[in-house]
Amino acid sequence: MCRLNQKGFTLVELLAVITILALLMGVAVGAVSWVLGMAEERFYESLEKDLVLAGESYYADHRGSLPATIGQSRKLSLKTLVDSNYIAEDKVVDYGKAACNLESSYIEVTRVSKSDHSYSLYLKCPAKTIDTTE
Repeated sequence: MCRLNQKGFTLVELLAVITILALLMGVAVGAVSWVLGMAEERFYESLEKDLVLAGESYYADHRGSLPATIGQSRKLSLKTLVDSNYIAEDKVVDYGKAACNLESSYIEVTRVSKSDHSYSLYLKCPAKTIDTTE
C-alpha cells in the first residue's frame, strides 16, 4: 500500500484559523472605533476650551462690553473674535476640517455675581453643533 505524502492543512484546520482570525478582527475593530470616538470627543472639548478662552481674552480687553447687571447676558460672534485676531479662522473647524459657521456661532457671557461671569459656547459646524448655553 502506498502512502501519499500529505502536506498542507485540512479543511477543519483552515476553518479553525479563519474563525480565530475573525474573532480577533472583531475585537480589533471595536477597539479602533472606540479610540477614534474618543479622539473626536477630545477634539471638540479642546475646540470648546480654545473658543471660550478667546472669548474671555476678548472681554478682558473690552471690559466695558461685559454685562452690567447680574443675570444679564451678551453674545459675542465668533466672526468678531476672528476679525479681532483673538482666534485664527482656520482653527474654527469641525473634526473633518470643514469650516464652522462664524456668523451664527457665538460666545455667551452672563454676569453671575458682582465680580464673576460665566462663559458658554454655541458652535454650528457641518458635522456637529455644540451648545453649552442651555
